[in-house]
Amino acid sequence: PAPTGATADQQQLVQFVSVVVKDTETYWSDYFQQIGKTYVPPKVVLFSGATQSGCGTAQTASGPFYCPNDQKIYLDLAFYDQLRQQFGAPGDFAQAYVIAHEVGHHVFRHIPKLIASGFLMSVAGFWLTDRVLALWIGAAQYDPHQLPVWSLPALLFLVTLFGILVEPLQNIISRRYERQCDRYALDRTGAPDVYRSAFRKLARLNKDDPSPHPLEVFLFHSHPPIAERLAIAGGDRAACRHPV
Repeated sequence: PAPTGATADQQQLVQFVSVVVKDTETYWSDYFQQIGKTYVPPKVVLFSGATQSGCGTAQTASGPFYCPNDQKIYLDLAFYDQLRQQFGAPGDFAQAYVIAHEVGHHVFRHIPKLIASGFLMSVAGFWLTDRVLALWIGAAQYDPHQLPVWSLPALLFLVTLFGILVEPLQNIISRRYERQCDRYALDRTGAPDVYRSAFRKLARLNKDDPSPHPLEVFLFHSHPPIAERLAIAGGDRAACRHPV
């Protein structure tokens, strides 16, 4: 249902969202049935301003997102006004693309995978820190339960250093997942020209470099740069259509 006080345009948007969600349910239900599984679709929560989600407060500044804790997609109706007015992405495509992209995160189980990979990397980091401290202090004197006070700065340094080194690996995984959802959403909506127009305008509004240096992308970017996302719109999208 539409949020209380929704305008006529927003009421129409709610109806369209239900059609898009139904399309994704039919698509994935058929696919999962073919492989002997059952598809559990996410619920879509439409709100205006702010609302509570299983992942905290959802608000306009958050943008559309999928919350794995309650398996719901949260969409602020004002976001679609922003698509039309600022990003130059009017019409049904922009709305359908955003929904399909977030459904992709649900189907491919990206968020739980990111959490799991982060946990494994943390375990590896603590183990490596433990081994380095043991070598530094000396195996005979080393007791992880009774570390000398003078070793605490080294402990903090090692943990921080490992976090800095691991972040690019997490970003690589995140960028792969975003590309996967971009390709799926483009495959379902089939309007790459509008997609490219919206991302070009987004780059101008945010003053983003569409093609940052590869080292910058490797170290800091959790999403693909805009130039790469534009290239996806003209490439082979079938590779990431189904779960892996």
